[in-house]
Amino acid sequence: MQEFEVHGQWWLPGQDQHKVPGTLRHNESGTLLTLLGALRPEVDIFTSDDEATYPRLYGYAGGRPFTLEDCFQKQMSTQGGFTSGTIFVNQVFKNFHFSRDEEIQAEGITFTPRYLNYWVNQQGISLTHRAPNYENPDPDDPHVTLQGREIPPQAISLFDGTLELRHRLYTSGDGLSSRKIRQRFYFRYEASKLLSTQELLYIASYVQDLVSIGTNRIAQFEEVTFIHPDARYSGPETPQRPIEFFARWHAWMSEPLKPPAVNMFDLSDIGGMAGVAEWAKSSSNNRLALARVTGSRYMKSMPLSDRILNTAAALESFDRTKHRDSIEFRRRMARCANYAGAEFTRMIGRDRSKWAKLVKEARDDVAHNLGISRETTTQLFLYESLQWLFILCLLKDSKAPKEAFQSITRHAEFDWLCKRVSSEVATA
Repeated sequence: MQEFEVHGQWWLPGQDQHKVPGTLRHNESGTLLTLLGALRPEVDIFTSDDEATYPRLYGYAGGRPFTLEDCFQKQMSTQGGFTSGTIFVNQVFKNFHFSRDEEIQAEGITFTPRYLNYWVNQQGISLTHRAPNYENPDPDDPHVTLQGREIPPQAISLFDGTLELRHRLYTSGDGLSSRKIRQRFYFRYEASKLLSTQELLYIASYVQDLVSIGTNRIAQFEEVTFIHPDARYSGPETPQRPIEFFARWHAWMSEPLKPPAVNMFDLSDIGGMAGVAEWAKSSSNNRLALARVTGSRYMKSMPLSDRILNTAAALESFDRTKHRDSIEFRRRMARCANYAGAEFTRMIGRDRSKWAKLVKEARDDVAHNLGISRETTTQLFLYESLQWLFILCLLKDSKAPKEAFQSITRHAEFDWLCKRVSSEVATA
C-alpha cells in the first residue's frame, strides 16, 4: 500500500467558488482530510457541522485532481472565529474528477497483489557468471552478464472482458557503482462496457484471494488503478491516464515482505490463466461465502469462535448453492468433505461422520452461546479443517488440475496440519 500526504484545495460539488485549504493523508489506518475552514460557507461559529456527511468531495493537490467518496465529518472546532476540522474518507480517486451525479464507473482495472512475482514464478531476469581469465583477459568476453526480457502478456476471456497478466522490467543504478534489473507482474482487466468500480474490485479480489491461498500469505493490494475513457493526460487525443485508487483494505498486514519458501501452488499448478479464470467464475458464484472465509484468514484479530461460525456458514452456503436442497447441517458438512476428496480425507481421517459431528457441536456452541468450550486446541484445528475444506471445494468447483492438489498435499504445513487435525478428531 502506498502512503502519501498532499496539501491542496478542497470543495463540495457545485461550490468550486468556495475552496478550503487542507491536507489529505493516507496510510494503513485509513484516509483523513484535515481542513482549515468549513466546506459549507454557511457554517460559522454559531452553527455546527459535526455530523456532516459528504457523498462526494473534490480536490486539487500536487497538480492532480482528486475525487473523494463516502466521507463524513469526524471532528470540527471553532476558536476565535476560525474553523478547522477532520473528515474521514472511504475512497480516494486520484487524477480524475467524476462529475457531480456521475456513477463511479470504469472500463477496466489494474492491480498488483503482493507476492505476485513469487506466485507467477516466471523469470524475466537471468544472470550468467563464469570465472574470468586473468592471464589472457578478453574485454569483449564478459564473465558476468545480467539480462532482462519482458515476458509477453498472458490473456484470458472473463466475464465479458479480458484478464491479462502483464510483465514489466525496471532498471536502476548509476552504471558505475551498480546496475540492477527489477521485474514486476501485474493484472489488467478490461471490460466490454463501463462497470461500477465495485464490480471491478470484486474481480480483482477473486484473483487476490487465489494468490493469497497459493502463497500462504496475505497478498494485499500494493497498487490499484482504474481505466476510464475520459481520464486523459491533457486532452481527448492524449493517452489515457490511470486513476489511482486508495482505500482501507481488509486484506492488509503491516509487516515486511516475507516471500514464501515454497508455494502451496503457483500459477502453472492452477493451469495458467485459464485456471485463474475458472477460479474467478466459481468465486463469483460463491462471492459472499468466499468473503467469509478469506475475511477470517485476513483479519488476524478475529476471535476463533467467529472464524468457526464464518467458515461453517460459508460451507453451508457453498453446498446449498451447488445442490439447491434442504438437508441438515451435519449432512452438508459430510457432503462437502466427500466432494473435497482424498486430500481432505487425509486431513480428518476416514470417519467423516465423527468430524461432522464435532463441527456441528462447535458451531452450535458458538451460534447458540452454549458456553461448552472456548478457544480450545480442538476448536483451532476444526477451524483449520473447515477453512481448507472450503478452499479444496472451491478448487474442485473451478476444475483445478491435479497438479494444484498434489502441490498442496506436498507442502510441509499442509502435511503437518493433516497430522494434527486427524489426531484431534481421533481422540475427541
